[in-house]
Amino acid sequence: MAASSLVTLRGAVESDAEAICDFGTRYVVDFYAPILGAEAAQSQVDTWWSRAAMHPAVVAGIVIIALRDREIVGVAQVDIDLTPPMIWKLYVHPLLRGSGVGPRLLDAVIARLPRDAASVGIEHFTANTRAGDFYEREGFLVDRVEDAASGDPRLRVTWRVKTLR
Repeated sequence: MAASSLVTLRGAVESDAEAICDFGTRYVVDFYAPILGAEAAQSQVDTWWSRAAMHPAVVAGIVIIALRDREIVGVAQVDIDLTPPMIWKLYVHPLLRGSGVGPRLLDAVIARLPRDAASVGIEHFTANTRAGDFYEREGFLVDRVEDAASGDPRLRVTWRVKTLR
């Protein structure tokens, strides 16, 4: 896969829900298994990339997809009903990471925030240092780090906030 300029972004529609779930199944487990362990990675997909989770988000208009030749190559999801609004998903196809698709997805979800939103939050597993470095470059500062209820250090979560105005 080549440059992000060949990638288009748009709001997901109901007919995209199944393909978004397939994208998560295809790429999220493989990415997270070495970081979190296979069981925790599979749990992430089963919970957050299931049709039960994705379909309502898509219908609510809070999911952006990146497409290349009609194939989903990135997904972002935001919840505008929280204060601050929270970005819950930001995933890019492994071959397009570092190509600019991630920042474009961030810009697209931030553009959908209410005009009066002063900041936006995002969270990631602390062990996912690649995500941490990316979010830091994009202006998201650490707000807090939470230990996992299980005590597993791989499942610690870093919460970040970016000031918008």
